[in-house]
Amino acid sequence: PIPATTFPKIGEYSLNPINEPFISLQDEGFICYSYYYMNGVAGAIPTCYARKTVVDMLTRARQNLPPDLDFKIWDAYRPIHVQERLWSLQRSKVYFEHPQASEKELDFLTSFFVSKPSYDETKPSLHNTGGALDLTLIKKDTYEELNMGTTFDDFSHRAWTNHFEPDYSEHEIDEEICTNRRILY
Repeated sequence: PIPATTFPKIGEYSLNPINEPFISLQDEGFICYSYYYMNGVAGAIPTCYARKTVVDMLTRARQNLPPDLDFKIWDAYRPIHVQERLWSLQRSKVYFEHPQASEKELDFLTSFFVSKPSYDETKPSLHNTGGALDLTLIKKDTYEELNMGTTFDDFSHRAWTNHFEPDYSEHEIDEEICTNRRILY
């Protein structure tokens, strides 16, 4: 089963970016669909890039998939102005849902689904370093996406990795979705 996820509190962690080459995931044979570029987000790029370490980890993970499945990459490295746009859009939605929330609370609630843009090199947003990927599983022969229970960029509780686990959700148990998410996990 997929364990419950715990999130760090604001300011509890930092990341020191590693200077390493960006690699095109398409050039490495991965199926990519640059979601934000394809959907007209200003400044988004058409190619999915990630740091070499991330590509190496993804390649190893791919080798552990069932033979009939593969990854589809939705997004990887993104320029900071794209991160700012995504943050701003999600934060506006959070504000609409919680108009009485403080600025700190709005940032915290927004950060559950979108990393806050950061120009601080010691605490960058992960997508801005090529250190994060948005992906799903597909069938190799048809490129059909497996049912994960949500659409891409679903910023709701249903997007939590363990949402469809029997111990987590009494009202929304789906064996197919649970199995697919376990494979991805």
